[in-house]
Amino acid sequence: MGKETLFKGRKSLNDILRVVKRRDSYFFTISTVPAGKRRKIVARLEVDEFTLGLYKLFKIYVDPDFRNKGYGKTLMNKFLDFLDERNAIATLVVKPFEKGGKELLRREFLERRKGLIEWYSNFGFKLLKPYTERQLNHVNTGIRMIRR
Repeated sequence: MGKETLFKGRKSLNDILRVVKRRDSYFFTISTVPAGKRRKIVARLEVDEFTLGLYKLFKIYVDPDFRNKGYGKTLMNKFLDFLDERNAIATLVVKPFEKGGKELLRREFLERRKGLIEWYSNFGFKLLKPYTERQLNHVNTGIRMIRR
């Protein structure tokens, strides 16, 4: 199957929220028209369907100029509605420290990861298993979370 638009709606007058399916992947996007500019995607959430009823959240990205304005929260809420409509389960991994590209200091990385775990927890995701304090503070540990 090619590209299929499952939902198209508005967050505000200038914003369009879309869900597009391509093969076993779903792309939730918000595009907007900044004053005097062309339409651009400012937030994106990517999900893969592994089996019927099980989805893995791979990526959520919000353009730095549009952060802290509710775009990420809007995408997550649309994704949760999507899951609820299908009575589905979602998993995700808060990735370990990655070398290359943008190098984060260990402390920065751990603070960011703690914030991500808290953010996903606000949407009903829970740690897949109990992690020790040592594991949570180790930069090579990928933290797995699930929402049932």
